[in-house]
Amino acid sequence: MKNENSYNKKEVKGLDMVRRDWCPLSKEIGNHVLGEILSSQSQDDIQINLRAYFTNISQKLTTNQIKLKDFVITKQLTRAPGEYANGEVLPHV
Repeated sequence: MKNENSYNKKEVKGLDMVRRDWCPLSKEIGNHVLGEILSSQSQDDIQINLRAYFTNISQKLTTNQIKLKDFVITKQLTRAPGEYANGEVLPHV
């Protein structure tokens, strides 16, 4: 029996959806997949829904229906490039 005062909250930690070095499209897809997996649907329904979702995303990609801004990674340095020791070998610097 479900308590009226209870609620479910999805907290996402450590996954690409909360990191800044992944593009918005990646975050959106990951969030959708996680939502499907955590849903109360049967495994068969989840697989069907995910296959349809990925097919739809694939079609949008091949027909250029996804905006370029959804591919942009918004990683930011935390200090000036010269302040990094051995910055030449750090790709993000």
